[in-house]
Formats: sequence, structure tokens, C-alpha cells
Amino acid sequence: MMGIGGGTLCVPFFNAFGFPVHRAVGTAAAIGLIIAVPAALGFIVTGWGIAALPEASVGHVNLLGLVLIAPFTTLTAPLRVRLAHRLSPRTLKLAFAFFCLQRPSG
Repeated sequence: MMGIGGGTLCVPFFNAFGFPVHRAVGTAAAIGLIIAVPAALGFIVTGWGIAALPEASVGHVNLLGLVLIAPFTTLTAPLRVRLAHRLSPRTLKLAFAFFCLQRPSG
């Protein structure tokens, strides 16, 4: 939900090579799409035919989750971009580091 899958590697890499943090985050977000599409296809293929999956699933991709999450993230993207641009580079770096250091629950 945070959208930092590829960003955890891309943002520090871009920042280390002189990208301003705002540009690094934006570029990593674009790369995230390039990562997400083949990953979703891989989850579909590897889960194809497994009977024990929840209803409305295509492989390991749950269509209900897709229908609920995709519109929300798409509609709120402009708000999140405006928020990121209002933050100073230092604050954005600290916020990014905070989210990267969070332990997964469970």
C-alpha cells in the first residue's frame, strides 16, 4: 500500500548519484509500474489453478482487492504528489527512511 517496493532500492540509489530526493521518489514511482505489471502477471501464472484461493482471485491476484485499491491509489496520487512537493528535501528523506524501517506486522 505504501508503494515503496522498488523505491526502497531506487530512491537511495538515485539520491546517491545526485538526483534531488523529489526527483528520485518520482522516478522510483515510475519504475514501480514497470516492476508491478510483470510481478502481477507472475502472481497470476504461479497461482493459476490453485483451488484453495479466495473467491474472485485470478491466480494469486485477488480482483476484489484490485477493484478496491487501484481506484483509491489513482485518485489520491495527485494529493500525495502535492504533499511530497510541500515537504523540504530533508523532511521527505526522513519520512521515506521512516517508512522503509517499519517492521511488517504479523
